[in-house]
Amino acid sequence: MNNALSASRAAAFNSAPGRLHRLVEYAREMGACAVATCDALEQIEDALYGDGLLPIDRASQRRAWAIAIRRADREFRDGVKLAAARIARDAVSATNGSPYACLYITAWHVGPAAFCDDVIVEAVAAALSDAGLPELPDASPLYPILRAKAARESGNDDELKSLRAPPQAPSLVAFVDLDGELLCASVPSAEEAETHDERPSAPSPAFDLDNEPGLLGDIARWSQVFAFRPVREFAQPAALATLSALFGRRWATPTGLGLNLYQVAIAETGGGKDALLGAPRALLSAAGFRHLLGPGDFSSDAAIEKSLRVRPAQLMPLDEFGKLAQAMQGRNAPAFAKLAAKALLEIYPRSAPNSEWTGKARASDEHDCAADPIHSPTLSLLGVSTPEGFFEGMTQENLDDGFLNRLTVIRAGRAGERQRDPSRLTPPPALLDALRAAFEASQPEGNLAGAAARDASMMPHVQFARWADDDALRAIEAVEAWEDDASDAGRRGVAGRAAEQVQKIATLRALSRRPADPAIGADDIRWAFAMVEASIAEIERGARENMAGSDFEALVNAVERAVITAGDEGIAWSHLVQRKGVSKADDRLLEAAVKRLEVSERIWRIGAGGKRLKVRRPDERRDD
Repeated sequence: MNNALSASRAAAFNSAPGRLHRLVEYAREMGACAVATCDALEQIEDALYGDGLLPIDRASQRRAWAIAIRRADREFRDGVKLAAARIARDAVSATNGSPYACLYITAWHVGPAAFCDDVIVEAVAAALSDAGLPELPDASPLYPILRAKAARESGNDDELKSLRAPPQAPSLVAFVDLDGELLCASVPSAEEAETHDERPSAPSPAFDLDNEPGLLGDIARWSQVFAFRPVREFAQPAALATLSALFGRRWATPTGLGLNLYQVAIAETGGGKDALLGAPRALLSAAGFRHLLGPGDFSSDAAIEKSLRVRPAQLMPLDEFGKLAQAMQGRNAPAFAKLAAKALLEIYPRSAPNSEWTGKARASDEHDCAADPIHSPTLSLLGVSTPEGFFEGMTQENLDDGFLNRLTVIRAGRAGERQRDPSRLTPPPALLDALRAAFEASQPEGNLAGAAARDASMMPHVQFARWADDDALRAIEAVEAWEDDASDAGRRGVAGRAAEQVQKIATLRALSRRPADPAIGADDIRWAFAMVEASIAEIERGARENMAGSDFEALVNAVERAVITAGDEGIAWSHLVQRKGVSKADDRLLEAAVKRLEVSERIWRIGAGGKRLKVRRPDERRDD
C-alpha cells in the first residue's frame, strides 16, 4: 500500500468530525491506486460501520448511509478511470505506442478494479490520441485483456510473463512485475518472432457483407436484394438461419454441439423485420426444402413437440417474438404457456448427436413418448420484435433460467433505400443451385443417411467439423476464458453460453465454404465471437433499460423511459400518466415510483408544484 493510500485510509477510519467526507476521498484514492473492486467495497463498509460511525436505526441515518455509499462508489469509479489513464500513458511510452501491448499492460494493472473493460479500452484510446498515434483498432482485444486479468487475480507470475502481445504488435513482449512497476518492453529478433506460431492470428471484421465468401455471403447479399428496405445488420442472421436449417442433424461442431440457433432481431416498427423472416422462407421453399420450415407460431409445448416429430430439423420464423415471450414468460403467463418456454429451454442442447427429447407424457395420451423420442431435435428460431416488446417480455427470472444466454440478439441499424422492383422477390437460379449442391455435399455416406436426417424417430448420422489448426483451438480457448471471466463476474445469465454460440456460428460459416469438409479457422472463431459479444452487450443494455423483476420495478423503468424520452424540457405529470406502462398504474404506486427515481438521483421535479419531471444528469447530482 503506498503512502497516499495509507494516509487516506487512516483518515477514513479516524473518528474525528468530517469522517464521511474523508471516506469518500479514501474511495477515490483506492480507485486511483487500482485496488480490486471487492477489496475496495469491503474497506468502504468497514469504514462506515467502524466504531459505530453510522448506525442505521432511524430513517435519516439510513439515508445518510445510502448517500455515502453512492458517493463512495462514484468516487471509486472516477479514481479507477484516473488510474487507467495514468497507466495507459505510461504504457504508451514504454511500448512505443503499440496499441495491443498498451491494452495488455493497462488491463493487467487496472483489471481487478475496472468495473467494465470499456474503461481500459477508452483509457488506451485516449492515451494513443494524446500522443498523436494511430487510433486503437476496432477489433476487441479480448484475449490479452482477459488472460492478463486472470493472471493478475490469480497471482500467477509465471503465466503472466508467458503471455505475449498479439500479432498487431509482433515485435513486443511486455513484462510487468507484481508490485505494479513497468519493467521493460523487450524486442525479440525476427527469427524469434517467426517461431511464435502459437500466437492467435489477427481478429477479423465482424461481417463484411460485400466480401463475405461462401454460401453464407451469397445468401446474405441476396437477403438485402429481397428486402423492400434492406437493413445490413439483418443480412448475417438471415444467412445463418438458413444454414442452420440446411445443415441441422447432418453436422455438429468439433466438440459435438448441434447447429441450432435462437436468433432475435430487434428493430422499430417498419424497420425491415418482415424481410428478415421472408428471405429464408422464400429461399428454402424455392430450393425444394419446404420440410426445413416450421410453423410461424405455436401455442404450447405440445405444438412444438408435434412439429418436431414431423420436421426434426427446422427453422421457425417467428413474428412479434416479444409478444410471444410475454405470453410464455411474463409474470402473469398461464401454466401451459410457461411449459412452451420450458420446452424451448430443454430442446436447445438436445440437438447434439446421440441426444434425444421425449416431450411430455400426458394422462390423456396413449402415445409412449419415452419409447419414441425425437433424436437430436434441431430447432432454430428466427424471431423479430420491437425493442420494447422484446425486453418487456423478459423478466429477471429469464436471467436465471438460461433463456437469455441461449439467444443471439441483433439490433437493426438504419434501413436503406426502398427497392420497388418485384423481381427482387424471386431467388436467382444460381443461388438455388448452390443451396441444393451444399445440401447434397453435406449428406453423410450411407443409403439411409438422407432418410435418417428427416425422420425424427431415427438417430441421424452426424458428422463433426474439425479445427483447421492449433490457432483455431487457441482462439476458442480464449473465448472460453472470456466466458468463464464473465460468468465469475455475475454475467452468467447472458454470457454463460457464449462459447457454445461461437462454435455453432463458426461451424456454419465453415460449412458455407466447404459443406463436405468444414474446417474452422481462428478467423471464423473471432468472426463469430464479434457477433456473440455484440448480442450480449445488446441484451445487457436492454435489460438495464427495460427489464424488471416485479410490477413496481417495471413501473419505475416505464417512468424513467418516459422522462428520458421527454428530453431537457421534462415531461408534465398530465402527460406522464398517459404513457405506455404508466397509464394503468395506481396513483399511490406511481408516486412511489417517482420517489424512488428521485432518491436515486435519476430524475428531479421541476416547475410549479413539482408536477414536471426531468432527467437528472450526473453533473447535476448532489454531493451530500
